[in-house]
Amino acid sequence: MSRKTKKQTGSPLNDYDLGPLLISGIEPPLEGDTESDGALGARHVEHNLEVLLLAFPGIVVDTEIYLIWNNPNAPVDYLIIQQENVGNRFFSLMVDKEQILPEWAEVYCLIRRPSGNQSKTKPLKLRVKRSRPGYPDPNPDAEGNQGLVFFLPPDLEAGSHVDMARADRGVVLEIQPWENMAPWDRCLIAWGITIVEYVVKAIEVGRSFEMLISPEIIKENPHYVNMPVAMQIKDVGGNYPADPNSKSNWSEIQRVEVNLGLLRPRPPFLKQAGEIVELDELGGAAQIVQIFIDNDYFERDDKISFEWEGRDIQNVPFFHSEQRDVNLTNFIEDFDVPNEMVRAIAGGTAIMYYNLYKSRDNEWLPSRKVRIRVNGEVIEWPAPSIVEAPGGELDPNSAATVKYLAQDGWTSATKIRIVWAAHSVNFSEEFFLGPIPDNKQLSFTVPSTEVRRFNTLPVEVYYERIDLLPHRQSQRLQLQVGAPTATLPAVRVESASGNYLDPANIGTHVLITLPLTDSLENDVIKLDWDGDAVSTSVQITLAKDQQGKALDISIARSFVVDNLGQSVRIKYSLSRNNVPRRFSPISVFLIRASLDHITNFRNSNINGWSYGPALSDIRDRTFRVYGSYTVFHNYTYPRSDKSGVLFSQQFKNLIPGQRYEFSMKVRRFDGRYSFPSLSLSTSQGTLTAATRISDMVNFQTLIGTVTANSAALTLYINSHNSSSDGNDYEIGEIRFRLI
Repeated sequence: MSRKTKKQTGSPLNDYDLGPLLISGIEPPLEGDTESDGALGARHVEHNLEVLLLAFPGIVVDTEIYLIWNNPNAPVDYLIIQQENVGNRFFSLMVDKEQILPEWAEVYCLIRRPSGNQSKTKPLKLRVKRSRPGYPDPNPDAEGNQGLVFFLPPDLEAGSHVDMARADRGVVLEIQPWENMAPWDRCLIAWGITIVEYVVKAIEVGRSFEMLISPEIIKENPHYVNMPVAMQIKDVGGNYPADPNSKSNWSEIQRVEVNLGLLRPRPPFLKQAGEIVELDELGGAAQIVQIFIDNDYFERDDKISFEWEGRDIQNVPFFHSEQRDVNLTNFIEDFDVPNEMVRAIAGGTAIMYYNLYKSRDNEWLPSRKVRIRVNGEVIEWPAPSIVEAPGGELDPNSAATVKYLAQDGWTSATKIRIVWAAHSVNFSEEFFLGPIPDNKQLSFTVPSTEVRRFNTLPVEVYYERIDLLPHRQSQRLQLQVGAPTATLPAVRVESASGNYLDPANIGTHVLITLPLTDSLENDVIKLDWDGDAVSTSVQITLAKDQQGKALDISIARSFVVDNLGQSVRIKYSLSRNNVPRRFSPISVFLIRASLDHITNFRNSNINGWSYGPALSDIRDRTFRVYGSYTVFHNYTYPRSDKSGVLFSQQFKNLIPGQRYEFSMKVRRFDGRYSFPSLSLSTSQGTLTAATRISDMVNFQTLIGTVTANSAALTLYINSHNSSSDGNDYEIGEIRFRLI
């Protein structure tokens, strides 16, 4: 057994020397938002979040990369450079979706090279929003979201129309507040074919405000019979009130007559009645759009240029146009919009119009425009397949032929990226498609030299379109390259109490247990004890009698004592010939004299507590910062049961017969509807009665004492109100200490 003691010298790296990490689809910051680099919304937390670090100077074997998500003492992911990934173009790290909690995330990587040189990426400061604005809809059975309310001016409400004189005054709408209203929400008004946007200021939250439809905007739709006007909200994270096809995604439509005296040809119209295309009804057919060739505007030898300007839910354009000669008048001309162009904008909208070329006058005359919606499920791009791995398992010595289909809207100029992503190894290749075959079958071959780098690893294979923003990814093929190996389990530290380690509870050494089950003779195990002040590592080559068994490693007491008041991170790795090195998760322990376990939620850190069933809805988990302190903020969302255990944590190595104090500081938030009712308990019984939380300014303290009857005790924080109507609160501190 060898030991190497490392004293960490110098101050922490406070400045960055590398560019920021990359996260796909971040919502960019709005103009004027100087506090953030963007935002994450609900769509980012449907799965674990992939974070990319581009290759950087000085990458050598054994370089350590740590991903920090708010808490600098507890990396959420890490990897150590090995021979098989030293040449990566980028490094993929993952954030568990359960850790992506409102309201803020500071994200960066710390890099430690074997030489001792360190680097840090530029931190990304991201807003996090998991709730939806205007949700829930008070009456989802009605047409339009009944929680999104705006009022037309009284004259238009009474039936007056907008003429030129009225247009010159503009139209002022009164916008009512909506559920989950917040600063930086964008109120979108669809005025005919034009979207008008207003960004909510902090002072306007919870209040009504006015939006002006300017004369210039009104004149963009100079003649619009029964023009629809509707309202929608998009928050800073890119969240909408509901799914794109839901009636609750927009407000109820109101109608306004606009006639500025500038007559234009009638707009195109759908063959079916109304302003909505239902993809389920359309099936595989083209959408027929009709234009009335009337005698008032059309003459023989004129030309029609029909335009379909479709945009999907990410505002990506899918345009179609067709030009025809006018040979007859006073009849209806049909134009076909290809099915793939309609399906490509499922959940989105299209603006339809045409330009009429008057041969007599040698000029183009625009028609009126109309905006229509396309309802239907957004079609996920199917995962690719691999010819050599029909069952999802690939020989590591084989090449891999990736097969995939050209999707709706792709052309020869479409740029595609093929990606293979494992935790520590990745491969990608970008290219323009070129000619697309009639059967739309496309393929790309990954050479065996690249495949071999993924031996033993589970891999996600996908393709993405990268010539339009935002990039869009396919579903992912789950692939196993070679024989799989199990993930290494986290260490056990028997002398720890929760996530605290007290020097008084250990003798000359602290015992670290590595719960190995599939180790083999000659495997090399390396344990890293990474302290803020003092660090060490231990490396062991397993003997035959140690294979397949848990392994105990002792760390000298000095490495605990010398980190007193700080933290240590413990991890280990397993190296075996001809397979990638395997790593355990990082376990973080705070070194404290005596037991005084304080949770103040700084850096969104819950300090070893586990969420209970009453916080099963992840939207209920939020952290708010008020100046110099942070609180856990629960604005209870419907519709799950909010009663039961909120938080729990087990503490070991307690002293039987000794008294301990368990306390919590909490206050009410919002003040509407029902009051929160909370209590404290332990595995030995109730500590405090259910207490109504009524003070909205000062924190109430719930406090109880317990005499430990064994060395282990589990603590619980409980809710006694099942309702999501009201029942909103903030926890400022949780404390458990020896008295």
